[in-house]
Amino acid sequence: MEKYTVFKYCKATKTVLPIHEARALDSDADGSVRLASIAHGFIQDEMKATQHPVDGKYYTSQAKFREVTKSHGYEEVGNAYENGYNPEREAEKDYKNHIKGVNNEWKRRLMES
Repeated sequence: MEKYTVFKYCKATKTVLPIHEARALDSDADGSVRLASIAHGFIQDEMKATQHPVDGKYYTSQAKFREVTKSHGYEEVGNAYENGYNPEREAEKDYKNHIKGVNNEWKRRLMES
């Protein structure tokens, strides 16, 4: 055994194991089972099934999701979709604002004449 060993609690065996031996299956809050992250700073590629706004397909891999985004010439920024962004609703707001601006312009021109 090494001089310095990092340990991790294994939920499956309910014991503490050296981190290189910990291959525990942890369950998420929704009951799904995933391989536990084994090392500190490990970033998982898995995510909840997310519909891509460009091609409409669902992806569970962050890398694949970003690959499709870049392949279509787009750049991933922010988390608007996670916070309830709806492009149709936004387009409707833009349309209403445009109509309001046109109406205001007509009113201004009528007042001038």
